[in-house]
Amino acid sequence: MLGYVLEGRFKFAVKGEPEQILEPGDTFYEPPEAIHMVSGSATDQTAKILAIIIAEKGAQLTTPA
Repeated sequence: MLGYVLEGRFKFAVKGEPEQILEPGDTFYEPPEAIHMVSGSATDQTAKILAIIIAEKGAQLTTPA
């Protein structure tokens, strides 16, 4: 998945990587099979992101923890 921060401050981390605080205009990458550890607004304001997911048609995009 590729992500692009549209508004607000967004905190993001996958297992084995440090947490990042991203600003509008920043991008991030989540490798296939990555485990989401942190994802959400870094403040009490809403953050908006654009997520681009490239996958086979009908593929399962998430797996419950």
